[in-house]
Amino acid sequence: MNIKNQLYDELEYELRESLSELMKTLGKYAGKTGAPVSLSKREAASLTLLTCYIKRRSNLFFRRKQAKDISREEFSVYLDELGGLAGTGGVNFLPFSNAGETIPIREATLFYESYYRFLANVTTDLTLTSPGTRGRIAEEETAAAKLKVHDLLGEKLTLLTRITENGAEDIDFSALYESFGELFTELKNPENQATAEERLRHLSDMFHQIGIEIRSDGIFPKSPRINAIFAEVLRESVSNAARHGKATEILIHCEKSENGYALTIRDNGVPVNAPLTEGDGLRGARHLLQRNGGTFSYCGKPFFTIRAFMPEEIRT
Repeated sequence: MNIKNQLYDELEYELRESLSELMKTLGKYAGKTGAPVSLSKREAASLTLLTCYIKRRSNLFFRRKQAKDISREEFSVYLDELGGLAGTGGVNFLPFSNAGETIPIREATLFYESYYRFLANVTTDLTLTSPGTRGRIAEEETAAAKLKVHDLLGEKLTLLTRITENGAEDIDFSALYESFGELFTELKNPENQATAEERLRHLSDMFHQIGIEIRSDGIFPKSPRINAIFAEVLRESVSNAARHGKATEILIHCEKSENGYALTIRDNGVPVNAPLTEGDGLRGARHLLQRNGGTFSYCGKPFFTIRAFMPEEIRT
């Protein structure tokens, strides 16, 4: 078994209960006919919360395999993200806010119980620490697997987050149900990976449901490897624009030059005025391009724009 599939098998095992719960919920909304449905705010928030947990739990899994700790600042982003999603569903719970504020007793009890179990587990169970992992698993393979999982779950989380925040009617949950059901099959079979053109059509259809228009022009590279790299960059860039930038329009252009191919993704979302802290997605896309001899850059205003370049002869 190759390293990536070994990682995917371990991750699938660790997430088995959460994935089963997610599939059960999606199956209820998808129904037997696959007819589009509408969700209440609380239903959408619950579904989005679970998807967010699976995505971030996957990130933590790969960090453990890479023997990389997480900063307090970044971990607080994980917690704030969950709290924000719960808040859109009407559950406002901030246990570490100002001392003068009160916490509903039900939420306080549940949190205290969970916090106790967490402390009890880390006190008695050391199985989550893997000091020798870095030496046993190839860093490049782990990084590539991490990016793939991050992007696959990211596009789905983006869709659900926008539904939770803005509401949407007539969402086709049958397609979402199928894509989650085939998640690890897609991960373990790279030969079935979509081309950049196919990825673009998929993203356009999916995000059109929530009012995001994706337009593209130009010619994508014929080289399977460069095309596959651009397909991954597209997925991360579009999801990033829709989720974090709150974009409603995303413009994509790909062109060939003397030296290679240039891909540009621009959106009409919120401009980034402060220095941008790269998350796992942008960091992973940069790493993917650079280790194959390409370049990756972005600017935050007047429109958030990502530029990726791959030389015609890519490094092996």
